[in-house]
Amino acid sequence: MHKPNVYNSPNPTYRRLNYSYIDISLDNGNGDVTLKNQTFYDKSVQFSYLTAIRHENKRDWWILQPLVNDSVFLTFLLDENGIKKMPDQNTHQYLDYERSIGAGTTRFSPDGKKFALYNYYDQLHIYDFNRVTGLLSNHKKIEIYPPNEIDRTEIRIGSVEWSPNSRFIYTASRLKLHQVDMWEK
Repeated sequence: MHKPNVYNSPNPTYRRLNYSYIDISLDNGNGDVTLKNQTFYDKSVQFSYLTAIRHENKRDWWILQPLVNDSVFLTFLLDENGIKKMPDQNTHQYLDYERSIGAGTTRFSPDGKKFALYNYYDQLHIYDFNRVTGLLSNHKKIEIYPPNEIDRTEIRIGSVEWSPNSRFIYTASRLKLHQVDMWEK
């Protein structure tokens, strides 16, 4: 699953989700692309934040993607039959196009139990994640910056990453790196 770049204004936006299929049995085991850039979901989605994690069964994959100007995350299950759209999930975190279009990232914890979304403007959001059902729950917002210190006139790109043991989460925005101990939250 991937997003084609569509230029419909001075700023690029991603409007749909596409997929390509590689048949690994072709070309003497090297594989070859048999389907390319097939549109799967044709509505506006966020510029960034597309992420995936292996299902608990270790064969299938969960794929999550937020919508533009909404608090809804799309959830897809990729299995041996292809990509299936699952029921939408309300994450209770509205992602405004102007503030968060390309300003942040999402990551699953290495143990697969947590999902994090971070951008400088919306701050850090942590959810429990169920690798069997693909459901998010138990939303927690962590303010990395005090709300009165956030400069909404400046463009700040941010990122989030987990420590290998899933205990610490790191956020980065421009000149600062923050560490959050999840055992204390």
